[in-house]
Amino acid sequence: MLDDMLDRVRAGEIVSIAAGELAELRDRAELVAEEDTYLSDMIRIFRLDDLVLIQETADKTQIIVRGAPSIEEACAFVARRMQTYERMWDGCGCRVSYFDR
Repeated sequence: MLDDMLDRVRAGEIVSIAAGELAELRDRAELVAEEDTYLSDMIRIFRLDDLVLIQETADKTQIIVRGAPSIEEACAFVARRMQTYERMWDGCGCRVSYFDR
């Protein structure tokens, strides 16, 4: 189950996963960073084998995983995402497009 998701991420896909797959990912991967969005659960960076993974939750229910080329680029992605959440909190009317690159 998890290995299929990892193959899809390696191929460049942004993947929606089940809660069980997230639990397996958390068991197998190294947690590099974790931020509370306060609007849509946690956003996490994992390292597993040759992959750097970003996991976030859309609309508090859909768990999404995407790859990143490096820890540094994953951290930059999370920083940009957190800026968007901050603007949302301030009432900007903006939305997160979870499946955009």
